[in-house]
Amino acid sequence: MGNSKPVFAYVGCYTAERVPPDRFVPAQGAAKGIRVFRVGPAGWELLQEVEQANPMYLLFGPKNRTLYAASSDTNRVWAYRVDPETGLLSVLNHQEIDGKSTLCLSLSPDGRYLIVGAMSGTMASIRLAEDGSLGQVCDQFSLPGERGPLRDEQPFPRPHHCPFDPQGRFCFVLDKGADAVDAYRLDPETGRLTLSGRLQTRPGSIPRHIAFHPDGNWAYLNTEHIGTVVSCRLEGETGQLVPFQILPTIPEDYVGNYSLSSEIWMHPNGRWLYVSNRGHDSIALFSVDGENGRLKTVGWQSTLGEIPRYFAIEPGGRRLYACNQKSGEIREFSIDPSDGTLAFTGLTVETPTPVWLLFSGEVSW
Repeated sequence: MGNSKPVFAYVGCYTAERVPPDRFVPAQGAAKGIRVFRVGPAGWELLQEVEQANPMYLLFGPKNRTLYAASSDTNRVWAYRVDPETGLLSVLNHQEIDGKSTLCLSLSPDGRYLIVGAMSGTMASIRLAEDGSLGQVCDQFSLPGERGPLRDEQPFPRPHHCPFDPQGRFCFVLDKGADAVDAYRLDPETGRLTLSGRLQTRPGSIPRHIAFHPDGNWAYLNTEHIGTVVSCRLEGETGQLVPFQILPTIPEDYVGNYSLSSEIWMHPNGRWLYVSNRGHDSIALFSVDGENGRLKTVGWQSTLGEIPRYFAIEPGGRRLYACNQKSGEIREFSIDPSDGTLAFTGLTVETPTPVWLLFSGEVSW
């Protein structure tokens, strides 16, 4: 099976690493920012490297014409124009918010606003121009709530993920600092965000990221410091999350001193859920019951590298790519269409400190 259009991969690479609670030091390796690759059956070809401080979160705008990048040791967000033929990036502009260290991004369902979360606890809404460039800041505020019990990791409320649910009803903010998940309504005329629902998780659990079932009835969040995945019912009228199951993301016989869950993805078909573990250095696989949303542990796949901070499933759902931040490579795994299990294909892309990955299209060969 071939592609009529070229496929490009955009990799965000750390240029500096945070030392708790709020200091940055140069990252290991030679990362400069965003790396652009052409993806093909024979491997990945590096086309461009855009210098930008800590592009740890990348997001496409409507129709992939624009790419937005957070900058987690500055208060800036960057907008790049994407050339659809060559995949190359060119700077459109940047915008600044009051918060320090932009960290997570999401696009409003109508494509008119970019939602931004900053490590210092600030949320902001930025209006987008017709060409995708960043316009005025429409709303910004500090997250509500009290800090959690962990001295270094929870100095104050701290957003780490802010996606909309599949139906675009609510923007969900995962607050690592306050052990909470907040649901906000977005006013499409003003760009202002209003709190609608809040789930308070266990103290010190640190909810990190969230994934939604395609039908919009269920949501799954991973807790970074206690290594669990929490299954929730999503109430569509309020955005309130109601937990109904908690499972560990690491095996019961793992006795290592360190393991933090990191990324969580729902497969496009809604049948499997994946979570990465840093320290155990694995991807946990769960099957999803289509009748009630409950999970069942299937097993674990080593990422064949160290500290899989991020992983991504390409849009076709055929392959999963594990970004091993510490060992400096991306590993490709095929996804078995019958049971969701992973198998290493033999493809390794060496690149320093990979922490985010976007694909322009399906990897279908």
